[in-house]
Formats: sequence, C-alpha cells, structure tokens
Amino acid sequence: MKNEYIKNTKKKIGEYNKYCTQLELRVKDLDILNENMKFDASNEIVDLNNIKTRTYLEAEIKRLKLDIEKIKKGLNNLNRVEHQIVDLKYIKKNSWINVSMEVGYSVSRCKELGKYGVIQVGEAIYGIVIHQDLPLVMGLGCY
Repeated sequence: MKNEYIKNTKKKIGEYNKYCTQLELRVKDLDILNENMKFDASNEIVDLNNIKTRTYLEAEIKRLKLDIEKIKKGLNNLNRVEHQIVDLKYIKKNSWINVSMEVGYSVSRCKELGKYGVIQVGEAIYGIVIHQDLPLVMGLGCY
C-alpha cells in the first residue's frame, strides 16, 4: 500500500508542470465559454451543452487548483536540499547522476533524500502518514 502512495506521488510530482499548464488552458476555455454564453443570453437561447461544458470546466479547474496547492504545500515542507533534489529528479526529470552533480551529494544520499522528500510531499497530497520501512540489521534482535 505504501509503495502505491509513493508511486502515485512521484507521478503527481512529475505532472506538476502539466497541471499548471492545464489550469491556464482551462481558465482560458472557461473565459471564452462565458463570453459566448453572454452573447447567447442576449438572444435568450440557453444551450444545455454550454452549461454542461461550463460545469465540467469549473470542476476541472477546482481539481487542478487543489492538486497544485497540495503539491506546493508538500514541496514547501521540504528543506532546501530535499526540495532541490525532488525538483531536479521528478519535475525536471534529470538522472540521479545529474542530480548528484548539481546538489553535491552522492547518488545514494540523493536517492535517500529524494525518497524522504517524495514521502513528505505524499503526506501533504494524501493527508496520511506514509511510514518508511525500517531496515533490518543482522545480528541485532530488535531495531
């Protein structure tokens, strides 16, 4: 279950720029539709398809704004390095080596901080705590 949340969070973070672009387009579409409906209202002809389209666009805008705000909130909860790693890896889609070179940490440390960052953003998106699995240490009875 935890892996599904992490996988979906990575997907949502990766589509952040797409969400922003879609929001801009939907707002423009709604503005155009509202202008067309004003002209139709002057003729006292109300097209049911325009009303359905307007309702759909308003719902889509609301959903996109909510997703964008949740992702922003999660990203704002990260420290500078974690935010930079999540931005470079999942939003800008760089390789781990490029992320490592940019941040100045090793690849394994970047992956660790990236996973922690994704979990933090996922907690903001889904509103639940996603616990990391604790590693088992050989030779010790408990961890």
